[in-house]
Amino acid sequence: MSHISDEALVPADCRFNLLDHDYGLNSYKESHMPGAVFFDMEKDLSSLNKSGGRHPIPSVEAFKRVLEDRGISDKSIVVAYDDDGSGAARLWFLLEYFSLANGYVLDGGLKAWLRARGSMSDKVPARRRSSVQLEERREMIIEKDRIETHTSSFYLVDARSPDRYKGEYEPIDRIPGHIPSAV
Repeated sequence: MSHISDEALVPADCRFNLLDHDYGLNSYKESHMPGAVFFDMEKDLSSLNKSGGRHPIPSVEAFKRVLEDRGISDKSIVVAYDDDGSGAARLWFLLEYFSLANGYVLDGGLKAWLRARGSMSDKVPARRRSSVQLEERREMIIEKDRIETHTSSFYLVDARSPDRYKGEYEPIDRIPGHIPSAV
């Protein structure tokens, strides 16, 4: 907590709820870590106008604009947090995918921060627009056709709850169950 006022440190609030798209922003407005900027799963961490699933990876240009609008540069240390592990992991993945080296996920998320008596704020930080250089690491992504032709050499892991994997409960997707060969 002693580095919370460090200029390079950018706490990133990534709270998100798949069933309530306003949850993250409303939670951020109510209170967040001091100096935190907000990232919206739908608008900032995805390109919903692209094909490729529920939350396709944004283009380099779109993600660059999102980071620069929040004052994130190549020298920034971005610490992503949320209250369930999904949004923070998504931001961390995108920072890795776009070759931004100093991205982290807060261990234990917001709950751990609050347990450690970390302070909260409702003030939106005034951060100056920055410049950041990004480069896609396309080798981190595998296309559907490659998986289909090499199913014996890949493990496709479905990280959803067991009841969603089995198709017993599906609150979101049109087709319940899992991709054939997924474990």
